[in-house]
Amino acid sequence: IGLVNDDVAMMMGALANILTDDRLTLVHTPEAFIGAREAFDELRSFDELSDLRSLARSRECELTPAMRNIVQKPPRSRECYSDAQSLARRKRADGLAQLRATPLFLLPVAGSAAVGHDETTTINDIKVGGFELMAHCRAISLLGVPVVSIPAGKSKDGMPLSVQVIAPPFAEDLALSLARRIESLLGGWQKPPGTRRVLSTNEVEH
Repeated sequence: IGLVNDDVAMMMGALANILTDDRLTLVHTPEAFIGAREAFDELRSFDELSDLRSLARSRECELTPAMRNIVQKPPRSRECYSDAQSLARRKRADGLAQLRATPLFLLPVAGSAAVGHDETTTINDIKVGGFELMAHCRAISLLGVPVVSIPAGKSKDGMPLSVQVIAPPFAEDLALSLARRIESLLGGWQKPPGTRRVLSTNEVEH
């Protein structure tokens, strides 16, 4: 679906080992959702982004380079819109068929940990940025199915990495159940180092 760096690959591998040790059966399915991200990107490219363009008007200097490029790019002609819709319908049908055969999938949220304000990073000597980093999320957005995103590891620099738990339509309970299980196996939410507890109003008054 999209490129991932070593941190994300190690996070997914470690999670697979933990779930296998917890007696879950995992199947590596690299062909799953092939083409879904491209179909989503093609369909979204026809969005005129009128609300975003209106908000950004005369304030382009405040935007990141990636966002500035988006709002300044002319809207696409609608001549090929029906073709994009047809492709999206086919890829969505393929994805839903895969979810009927395998009711739960795990995918990374992004190809790397959070990046800087230039919104780019390098993966396998390839410069990746913007929507490309979120390729796995964009592929699943095409399907319109329940997804839970939870922290599942950290990069070498200590930045959080997350995983998507993906379920078939109307199967939120399955996604939430596996997400809860993963959280439990990984020790649950951990307070970031160096943070301080904020006192409530009652604690301050007393």
